[in-house]
Amino acid sequence: MGTARVVERPGRIAAVAALVGPGEWTTYGEVARVALGGAGARVVGGVAARGALANAHRVLLAGGIISPGGEGDRADQCRRRLEAEGIRFAGGRADPRRHVTWLDLAARLESETLG
Repeated sequence: MGTARVVERPGRIAAVAALVGPGEWTTYGEVARVALGGAGARVVGGVAARGALANAHRVLLAGGIISPGGEGDRADQCRRRLEAEGIRFAGGRADPRRHVTWLDLAARLESETLG
């Protein structure tokens, strides 16, 4: 893999994640599918963990579960931020009606690219 491609990955991941607005959530896998063209949820998680996503709190594990990773009360802070944006939780899972799928992300990216 060339150096340019490695450098581009975090920027592309951040751009796709930025398409998820307040009151919405998506998953690491869905961001990876659109940003990287396939598998790569762990890569997205790594980019988020390094602080490269402005809205990392909106990118969750499959099923709308907040990742327990990180230090301190990161998961609690994430949940508080999402709840402040209007997302409710049931059984530890974010409201599925607020879920932005990879298809939604791909359409938004295409619209942004064409617009």
